[in-house]
Amino acid sequence: MNVLYKQLIAFLAGVAVATGCCLIDEDTSDCGATVELNYTLHQASDVHTQLQKELEMLVSAADIAALQGYMDNIFAPVAQEAELGFYKGDALDHRAHKDKINAASFAYSTEFEEGAYLNLAVANIAGNGAATLVTGDQPQAGILTLGSAEMVETQKTGLFSARKRFDVENSVDKQLQVDLYMANCAVLLVADTTGSGAVDFKMHTRDMADSFNVCDSTYHFDTNAKVRAQSITLSPGWAALATVNFPSRDALATKATDDSALWEVYTYVTASDGTITETRLGFNQPLQAGMLKIIKARIGVNGDVIPDDSTVGVSVTLDWQTGYSGEIEL
Repeated sequence: MNVLYKQLIAFLAGVAVATGCCLIDEDTSDCGATVELNYTLHQASDVHTQLQKELEMLVSAADIAALQGYMDNIFAPVAQEAELGFYKGDALDHRAHKDKINAASFAYSTEFEEGAYLNLAVANIAGNGAATLVTGDQPQAGILTLGSAEMVETQKTGLFSARKRFDVENSVDKQLQVDLYMANCAVLLVADTTGSGAVDFKMHTRDMADSFNVCDSTYHFDTNAKVRAQSITLSPGWAALATVNFPSRDALATKATDDSALWEVYTYVTASDGTITETRLGFNQPLQAGMLKIIKARIGVNGDVIPDDSTVGVSVTLDWQTGYSGEIEL
């Protein structure tokens, strides 16, 4: 019996050395633990109510429902998939991908060695169509970017992100809550086209961020890319165009130019004779992440877009391109 006991002790000691984990209570500094992270997406804006309140006196209930359906795909706090990056100190520990989530909450659990960690999470990047997630071996490399093109398409999904720091120590398992918030926003232009004679209507936004650093939640404005709007079909006599983009700057002081607007909307209305009118709309209020900005307007007989809000800056160029029959290069 004594021989068997001594052999068992020797075997257990060998396991402890091989795994680097202690089998006695005195020292657990090299031991790991199971960490379960519970992720929840949060919606900053009630776009259903906003659309109803701002547009119920203008367009039909069916048109409001169509706009609500479009914006639901952007603002609904539902994760389709998620990319998770875990960094120990400044070095990548591992990455994980969660697919086919289709829910507001999801969980991820795995073993971590002792140490200080940073988790970066991004949901809904796969179907976005415009932004891409750049990753690297250091957390600062985690960037959502639109690239370097002068014109980009509108984003097709709401991007939700989070960063969470946590420590693993003393072999203590833990559960953590991680809250993801929207990193992009949207602009919706709803215009009365009655009597305008317009045969085509296009739009883009400018002066929005072109990238977002997930690690420190900062936006960057390097390319001043134009974001091409997508048309939403409404009842005859009405037109709707929408862009989903990153936010604008927070204040005029952070803008490099002397322009008085924080961000801008450019519209291009084509008349039946082929003439095109450009209207520039300038806005001084920041467009923040998670927000929907609704612009109500009408199209004049000259193709100019006239906003209901008198505080919006307006500049019109008639005959911006005359007799042009091809695709407008915004």
